[in-house]
Amino acid sequence: MKKLTFILFSCIFIAQVHGQSPFALAHGKKGVDLSTTFVLKVSPMTLFRNMWFTGYGEYALHDLGKYTVSLGLSPNLLPKGDWTEKQLNLDSTFYYDFDIDDAHSKAGFSIDPEFRFYTDEVFDGMYFGLYSSQRFSSARLKEMATPVNDSLAIGTGGYQELKTHVGVYGLQVGFEKLFGGMDRFVFDAYFGIGYKYTDRMYTNKVGIVGMGLYDSNQRTIATRGNVSFGVRIF
Repeated sequence: MKKLTFILFSCIFIAQVHGQSPFALAHGKKGVDLSTTFVLKVSPMTLFRNMWFTGYGEYALHDLGKYTVSLGLSPNLLPKGDWTEKQLNLDSTFYYDFDIDDAHSKAGFSIDPEFRFYTDEVFDGMYFGLYSSQRFSSARLKEMATPVNDSLAIGTGGYQELKTHVGVYGLQVGFEKLFGGMDRFVFDAYFGIGYKYTDRMYTNKVGIVGMGLYDSNQRTIATRGNVSFGVRIF
């Protein structure tokens, strides 16, 4: 939250240094403000992606044509992983449970860069583009044991650290629209599909009674779809 607030105020400062007034308008064939160079947006419906929200900054590359670049930042909701990590050996009496103490497990953050090409006016109309999502988190996994003929699991006192990196690279299509007085506000809706990998690295075995967990990776196809709302900065 503090990082996103800092970025917001930094963007406002840049707008002042840039020397362009938000009210100095230049309109295209549809009455769209072509002087728009930078917008800030937020996607509030991200809980299903394990994020509190995503804040975006999108910048128009007017000198190159109808292209924009953007960067999204998200505070993650929970550390990434299966909440009960199964031990990869034949001894089924041991398993590993997340330590939800903030001092030991960090939900982390996500970074979402994008590159877009608008078919009509920048920030106003259909677009196609490339996107990526890079998510980072860490967690401590407590070793738990289930004694023979007993369903009550107890902690052994041992634990293992987990670092997770989820990366997505894909293509997307969407529609963005400026609206309101002097094109002050923006609405954005998008859908994408891409290649996703999840890398888990287990380190620092401390007091482990069983064999512990081992590094793993997973490759799959990911989709995305959401809406965002924002405001024009300059």
